[in-house]
Amino acid sequence: MGTIQAKIEGRVGESASGSDIVYTTTHMQDAFDHGLRAVIMAMPREAWEFFGKNEIDFLPIVGTPLTTDKVIRVLRKNGRIYRECVKIDSGKAGPAADSVSIHYASEFTPVYYVESGSFSNPMLKVLPDGDGSKIARLVCVAIPTVDITTDTIIPHFPDELEELPELYTVIWIKQREMGVSRRDGQTEIEAITDAGILNDLTAMYTAIATALGLVPAIIVEGSVETDSGKTEIDAVFAGGTDGMFDDFDTAMADVQTDLDNAIKILGSTAPVTNSVDALLVAAAATSPVDEDAIQYLSEDNLEHAGVAIRLGQARIQEAGTTIQAATSKVAEAQAELQNIDEHFKGVTQYFGLAGSFFKEAQSYLAEAQSWAAQAGIKLTECGVRIQTAQAYNQQSLAASNEAKQLQQEFDKKLGIYIARFQKEPKMVFADRRRA
Repeated sequence: MGTIQAKIEGRVGESASGSDIVYTTTHMQDAFDHGLRAVIMAMPREAWEFFGKNEIDFLPIVGTPLTTDKVIRVLRKNGRIYRECVKIDSGKAGPAADSVSIHYASEFTPVYYVESGSFSNPMLKVLPDGDGSKIARLVCVAIPTVDITTDTIIPHFPDELEELPELYTVIWIKQREMGVSRRDGQTEIEAITDAGILNDLTAMYTAIATALGLVPAIIVEGSVETDSGKTEIDAVFAGGTDGMFDDFDTAMADVQTDLDNAIKILGSTAPVTNSVDALLVAAAATSPVDEDAIQYLSEDNLEHAGVAIRLGQARIQEAGTTIQAATSKVAEAQAELQNIDEHFKGVTQYFGLAGSFFKEAQSYLAEAQSWAAQAGIKLTECGVRIQTAQAYNQQSLAASNEAKQLQQEFDKKLGIYIARFQKEPKMVFADRRRA
C-alpha cells in the first residue's frame, strides 16, 4: 500500500514541489492535518467513541486547559472508582460547591463546568474539588498524529473516513494552484501597469510626440529658404531658359555692332592714304630722291594731301568713339554676368539653408521612428504578457472549478457518513477502529 502522500499526489496529478502547482510536502502535511481535524470535528457525538482518545488527569481544585470541545466524558476518582461527572453551567458552580444547597455536588454526584479564560484557553474544573489529593480525568477525542510521507493509514481512525482527509488535502492543493496561478497572472499585469511597460510606453509616446512636434516648424523654415532660392532662380530665368542671358546677349550684340562700325570707318580712310602716297610717288619721279624731295611738291598737291589727312584723322577719331562705346557695352555685359553669378550664389545659399533645415527635420523623424520601433517592441512584450496572464487566469479558473467539484464530492461523502452513523453507527464503523 502506498503512503498517504503518494495517494494524494495521485489524485492531484503532480508530485510535491512540481513546476506547475508549486506545493511542498510541508504544505501537504499542514493541509492533511487540518483536513483530519475538520473531519473529526464534523462528526456527531455518537461517532466520537470510534476515534482515538486522550485521557488527561488533573487536580479538581486546579482544573485543566480545555483545547477541544470534543469532550467524551469527565471523571472524578472516588477511592478506586471513577465516577462520571455531569456538565453544569459555570453560573451554577457556586451552588454546586455549597454543601447546604440542593445543587451541591457530592463525591457520588460530581459535576464539571468550563470557566472562560481572559487571555488563555478555557479551564475545565470539577466539583467537589476535595482536599487537593483527589484526581479527575478528562477524556476527549484525540487528533491522530500522522506523517504522510511514511504512514499508509491513519491510526485510531475509521477506515471508511480515511478518504476524506486525503480529499480535503487535494482540494487545498487545487485552491493553492488557483491562488498561485492568479498571482502569476497578476504579476504579468503589474509588469504592464505598475511602473513597468505602461510607463515605458508613456515615455516613448511623449518622445515621439516631442520629435514630431518639432518637424512642422523646421519644414516651414526650410520652405521659406526654398522659396527664397526659387525667387533668385526666377530672377535669372525671368524669360524662361531661352531668355536667361537676354541682357547679356543684347550687350554683346551692341559690342559687335560698334566694332563693325569702327572697322568700316577705319576702312574708309584708305583712299586718303592712297592720295598722299600718290603725290609722294609723283614727286619722287620728277626729282632726285633725297631729303628735300618734299619741297618739289606743288602747293596744290600739299593742300589736297592735308585735306585727305584731316579727313582720315576725323574718321579715325569717330572709329575710336565707336570702339569706346563697344568697350562700355563689354563692361555692361560683364556686369550682367556678375549679376547672374550673384543670383546663382543666392540660390546655392538659400537651397543650402533649406537643405540643412530638411536634414534636421529628417533627423527628428528618424528619432521618432526609432522611438516608435522601441514602442513596438514594448507593445509586443505587452501583448505576450497579456496572453501569459490570460493563460494563468485560465489555469486558475480551471483549478477553481476542479476545487469546487472536489468540495462538492467531499461534502456529499461527509454528509452520507454522518447520516449513516446517526442511524446505524455499528454498521458503519463495525469494529474497524485501530488501537
